[in-house]
This record gives sequence, structure tokens and C-alpha cells, in this order.
Amino acid sequence: MKVILLKDVAKLGRKWDVKNVKDGYARNFLLARKLAQIATPKALKEVEAMRAREEQQRIKAEQALEQALAKLQKQTIVLKKKVNEQGHLYDSLDKRELIKIMQEKHNVKIPEEAVQLESPIKQIGKYEIEIKRGDKVNKINIEIKGC
Repeated sequence: MKVILLKDVAKLGRKWDVKNVKDGYARNFLLARKLAQIATPKALKEVEAMRAREEQQRIKAEQALEQALAKLQKQTIVLKKKVNEQGHLYDSLDKRELIKIMQEKHNVKIPEEAVQLESPIKQIGKYEIEIKRGDKVNKINIEIKGC
């Protein structure tokens, strides 16, 4: 039976892929859990339109991210954190917190796997963090000050 995957399915395929699977697997697992739909000619046309629409949205999001990172690359982002007398942060700055700050303050949504931060930042100072997407690398300057 030919089915169109509506979601990513492990060991089978990605969203919008057309796969030929056994009837029992399709009826009892994929269709029952709304992971797929039967591949009719009408459904195949709809899938092509959805795939094209998602591709356009992905390209627009990628371009917006590229523009935002280019703008951020020219400036230094200043963060104020609580520190002790030696200049060590009470709570470290990791990838997730950095992504959250970028989204809240600068309206830039960066994927977590793109941020190249070997270990959490634990001291005040200036840091250069790489944002890597494919073969493109952007560098963002961050300065952490004590308060």
C-alpha cells in the first residue's frame, strides 16, 4: 500500500515522503496513529503543494536568520550576570540560555545545534561565539559584565 507520511517516522522516512509499505503496517500502525495517509492522486497533488509551501517558508526563515545574524555580527551583546569577588558567575551561560536571550532581546531564533560553544561560560569577559549553519559561519561578540 502506498502512503504519504504526515510526520517523520523512525526507520521509514521523513514528512511528506511517499512510501510503499505492507497493508497491515499501514492500517494498524501508520493510519491508526495518524502518521500517514493513503496516497491517492488528489493527496499526492496536495502533498506537492504542501512540500513547496514548506520549502518556501524554510527559505524565508533562513534568509531572515542570515540577515539578523549579519546585523548582530556588527555589534556586541552585553549581558549582566551576578558574579562573586573573583569574577566567576553564580550561574553559567550555556547554549540554551544564550538562544533564549537572543530570541527575547533580538528576536532571532537560532537552532541549538548551530551554536558552537564547547563549554558553558563561567566568568565575566568578552567572548566570540560562532553560529555555524552548513558551510556558513557567523561570529557573535558577547560581553558579560557583573552586577
